[in-house]
Amino acid sequence: MPFDPDPKTLKDMLENKVAIAIDDSGNLGDAAIGKLVTMQINAAMRVKPAVLEEYFEYFDLDKNFLPGPIKPASVVGSILKSYPKPPPGDKMWLIGQNKWKLEFWPEQKADGSIEAPLVKRRRRSVEERRKGFGEWEQETVATVVWDPEHEPLEEGLGFAVAESYEDEYPYEEIFDAIDENYVDQLSHYTGSHVFGTIKKILVSVSALPKRQAGGVWVIPVDAFDLIARVEKLVDALIAPPTDERGDPLPGFEPDYKSEFIPIPLADGNKSRLIIQGSVERAIIKDLSKVITRLNEMRKTGLPARPSELADANHTYQQALAVQDHYKNVVSLKYGRLKRTLTDYENLYQAAQLGEAVMDEPVSLSFDDDDESDIITDE
Repeated sequence: MPFDPDPKTLKDMLENKVAIAIDDSGNLGDAAIGKLVTMQINAAMRVKPAVLEEYFEYFDLDKNFLPGPIKPASVVGSILKSYPKPPPGDKMWLIGQNKWKLEFWPEQKADGSIEAPLVKRRRRSVEERRKGFGEWEQETVATVVWDPEHEPLEEGLGFAVAESYEDEYPYEEIFDAIDENYVDQLSHYTGSHVFGTIKKILVSVSALPKRQAGGVWVIPVDAFDLIARVEKLVDALIAPPTDERGDPLPGFEPDYKSEFIPIPLADGNKSRLIIQGSVERAIIKDLSKVITRLNEMRKTGLPARPSELADANHTYQQALAVQDHYKNVVSLKYGRLKRTLTDYENLYQAAQLGEAVMDEPVSLSFDDDDESDIITDE
């Protein structure tokens, strides 16, 4: 799943030259200007809603961050997305002379039912594309329809198979998987729920992802106490159940695929550059989307609607709030951020007045993957 990349240990982080506060004695120093948190949550994690709520109360965490009720349609859709599984050792299915992907594309209808086509697709070869064929060849070979009004679950499943594919795929495996996992997932939050919950907590305190994937976060000083409580929450979730003496029950082990590790950042140039880079990336990422929309508006030569201006200004104010939150740690007077803010201000004014005459925004020419000039003083 997207939130479960390869685990990053403290050793990995050190080898990647992440700056942490270590004094001459080898201990973590006290003079920290922020923290780095490395977070991984195992996709296979399961926790009952009542247990997670109890942990939130025990560690004094805001229950408004708890996930909402588990919806049956979401459970069925999630299970379908993980099937059908290809043969062991392979990522695709060999059908005829070509290898194909098989994917369910679940869609929830207005009445709460789910319709999920099973799509067979493959990327065409260069030779085929040169002959004028499109990049992808795909075909719907079956369709699952799930109706939440029927109980038990299997009574609500309809499965329509294209006539020419009736013997091609392990349909029974899919039914068995839904039957086996449905009740469990309906009564438990998954790793996805837990990850999303913690991410919302991090965002609420202006924590910033150091990487786009979100596995490492920069934490401001004023959130240290909250982050310590979140760390205890994750420790409780990944610990194995124990007997009355505190020993792990037979057959249970700690969840080694989940971790939440805060690492203090020393007050030094490298730490400040790490924080500064994260602040600028966050601001530029959000403002660039707004700049693109405003640029399209100004090309029309018509004033933007009040709602469009309000949305743009909301994002701008959020960016300024992030900048203000970290202003005592880093100075943000650098090239790419400065040009992005200038583009926004010019485009916002043009959108207000309906002015079409203006040079193309410089910031739109930036490569999204190129961060070479984010930390460059002008």
